[in-house]
Amino acid sequence: MPELLLHFAVPFALSAPLLGVRRALLVASVALIPDFDVLVYVHRSVSHSVLVLGFGVAVALALAFRLRRGLMALVGVCGLALLGHPVMDMFQTLTPILYPVVNWSVWLDVRGRVLIGEVLKPVVSAETKLEPTLFRAFQSLDAPIFTSEGFIISTMLVAVPVLASAMLRRPPKVRSTCSEGSRVRMALIEEG
Repeated sequence: MPELLLHFAVPFALSAPLLGVRRALLVASVALIPDFDVLVYVHRSVSHSVLVLGFGVAVALALAFRLRRGLMALVGVCGLALLGHPVMDMFQTLTPILYPVVNWSVWLDVRGRVLIGEVLKPVVSAETKLEPTLFRAFQSLDAPIFTSEGFIISTMLVAVPVLASAMLRRPPKVRSTCSEGSRVRMALIEEG
């Protein structure tokens, strides 16, 4: 689930109905910030810790409160999208979710399926994998922007709010600058 397009599409789809498409684009873009760590050739680094990101969100909320309280809700939603990024990653691979307090990277491997035979038998498995956190520089990284499954899921998640917004958009009301008397005279001229 940690492909780049899904990191964008999930917060976009969740925030667009509440905030509108333009603000949802901002929220979804903020959710991509943790992956900027690839620019320093280390992926899933400190930028994937909810403690580090949470501190940054707290600072942003404090600044919004002090400088422009009207932005508090938007900053809060951006913060939730930002914090959601490492949580999504944690369900796909080892992620330093609690670094630096806990020096272990966590992977929650949760699976569910149904065995179909004489009876339907649901099978759910969950496993937690832990490894010491090591930040290593890479020489090359094959980072998926999207996969086949992620592409169609992301397309649906983004398309529905965008299409709904476009379909619900009403044409602007045209205000008449004519006085009532002018309208009556125009109507008489048209009839005449």
